[in-house]
Amino acid sequence: MKKLIISIALLGLAACGSPSASTNSGSAVAAKPQAEKMFTLKDYAKIKTGMTVAQSEKATGFKAKETSENSMEMMGTTITTTGYIIANPDGSSASFSVQNGAIASKMHMGLK
Repeated sequence: MKKLIISIALLGLAACGSPSASTNSGSAVAAKPQAEKMFTLKDYAKIKTGMTVAQSEKATGFKAKETSENSMEMMGTTITTTGYIIANPDGSSASFSVQNGAIASKMHMGLK
């Protein structure tokens, strides 16, 4: 339960990060809206918690764009949370939060 609360809190922090304040490690792949193919609920279902970003990109065929990165020390451990998004031209999107290299949570808006 404690890990769930911490994960939810960190996801909120990741969502609040601004592009100018975030650290881009260069590992994120620039994500342009996919002109020929839309990211769908079927693609979204392929993203599983515990995967790396590279694994999710390989599974879906879509590149994710890094939107924020935050690090915080908690109980002697540094937790780094990075936000990613895959956006469609129609405004629908999927976003996920990565903690210390693994997808910790995901959500979508308007996917079909």
